[in-house]
Amino acid sequence: TREEHHDKEFVMKALSTKHTVFGPYPFSSNSWNTFFQLPEKFLSNRDAVLAYVSNKEFQNDFRNELFEVPEKLRDDKEVMLAVCNKNAAALSIASERLKDDRDVVLAVIHSIDPSYRFETNLKYASQRLRMDKELILEAIRSFDLVEGEEFFWFDHLLLRDMSLEEEKEILDAALNLIRDCKHSGTSFGFLRHFSTSLRDCEEAMSKAVKLNLCSIHWCSRKLRVS
Repeated sequence: TREEHHDKEFVMKALSTKHTVFGPYPFSSNSWNTFFQLPEKFLSNRDAVLAYVSNKEFQNDFRNELFEVPEKLRDDKEVMLAVCNKNAAALSIASERLKDDRDVVLAVIHSIDPSYRFETNLKYASQRLRMDKELILEAIRSFDLVEGEEFFWFDHLLLRDMSLEEEKEILDAALNLIRDCKHSGTSFGFLRHFSTSLRDCEEAMSKAVKLNLCSIHWCSRKLRVS
C-alpha cells in the first residue's frame, strides 16, 4: 500500500527479506521499472542501503552494473565495506579517504562479485596501497589464475616504487601460484611491470626462466647475454 511504501519499518523489513516488492532495482540508475521505486527519503538512507546490500538478491541485481552508492554515503566506511564486498567496482566511487583504507581495499580483493573481478578495480586504490606489499600478496593469493592468462592487473601496481626485497617477495608469490596451479603456459608479460633492478637480478629472474623459458625476454640485457 502507499502507506507501507513510506513506512520505514516495513521498508527495512522488505529490503532485508524480499525487496522485489519495490521492483528489482530499487537503487539502480538504470532501472527498467520506475513504478516501484522507493520513495526518495530512502534512497540515501544509511540503514536502507545496508539492509538492501545484505539481501542475497543484491548480487544478482547488480551482476552487470555498478551499484551507485548515494554520494553522501561514499565516505561511510561501514557502508562501503558492505558494498565493495559484493560489488568491487564500487571502489571507483568511494571517497579518497576510503580508497586509502586498507580494510575497504581488502573487501574489494575478497569480493564475491563474479562479474566485477577485483583485479580490474585495484587501479582505484590509493597510491600508498598500490605499493603495499602485504596487500599485494593477499591479492595474489586471492587471484583466480586461468591457464594462458597473466597477472594483467600488475600494471595497476607501483612495483617499481618498492624495495628490491619487496619486489622479490611479490615475484616469488606470483611464481608459486603459477607453479601450484600447474599453469606454466601462463603469459609472463607481467614481468615488465617490475623494476629494472629486479629484472637485472639473476637470483630472482632465474626462477621465472626455469618455470617458463619465454620469461627470459623480460630479463635485463646483461642477464640475457649471460
